[in-house]
Amino acid sequence: QWKCKYCAFEEGLSGTVDMGLGYLSQDSYKFGEYTGLNKQGGFFIGDASARFRGEDARYWNINASDLGLGSRSLNAEGGKQGTYKVYLKYKELQHYISDSVQTPFSGNGTDSLTLPSWVPAGTTAGMTSLPGSLNDYGLSTTRKRVDVGGSLIGGSHWEYGVNFRHETKEGTQRIAGTFLFNAAQLVEPVDYVTDQVDASASFTGGKLQARFAYYGSTFSNDKNTLTWENPYTTGIGATAGQLTLPPDNQFHQVLASLGYQFSDRTRGTADVAFGRMTQD
Repeated sequence: QWKCKYCAFEEGLSGTVDMGLGYLSQDSYKFGEYTGLNKQGGFFIGDASARFRGEDARYWNINASDLGLGSRSLNAEGGKQGTYKVYLKYKELQHYISDSVQTPFSGNGTDSLTLPSWVPAGTTAGMTSLPGSLNDYGLSTTRKRVDVGGSLIGGSHWEYGVNFRHETKEGTQRIAGTFLFNAAQLVEPVDYVTDQVDASASFTGGKLQARFAYYGSTFSNDKNTLTWENPYTTGIGATAGQLTLPPDNQFHQVLASLGYQFSDRTRGTADVAFGRMTQD
């Protein structure tokens, strides 16, 4: 049997590993805003990859990057080419917002902010307790995301796929509250959970193509409201304020699309979708 002596087909296991050390000369939230390189000192540099190719078209890939940073990630995928595929992904996303925040409120990061021994006034100029009660605080959030899914090429021109994502977001960020004409800058607690699912079935024929799909998303917030003590003499008798934080919600959608090739110059398509969104 004839064999191509110059055709290179990759088979077996291969991979790479990169390791090292780095050093950051000073603290900087802005420098490490999305990478996690925000603190002075040494850090680990680590990347790795591995791949396998078999004679029967089976394969898998694994990639890990930025293992020593707050932006680390891991991707793994495997299957059989032309038949099926499964994957797993993990990602951390840092957002360092500010390390120069000063606030007189205590309880930052919770849903209840309190003031120390306080002398309220109509403006900040009259708040004699303000200069001595300011505390330094850093605002930042951390996302952790996991993706799981796969696809299957079935018989009779059908292909099926499903993807699921689970994401958490924790930390603190800016928000503001008011008492009519007086405003206060506040620290908002962040404790979100988001789940998403996307499933589909696709058909590809000689002239006919069709796709049926479902998409769903749910969001939940562990903190419903933010309460803070009133630092002002407003004249309306309010000793505390309250804000509603992002509410729990969900969205569901089903959709279908159809295409037909009547001739080389004529094609017809149709799309229909129905969605429903609710929030608490």
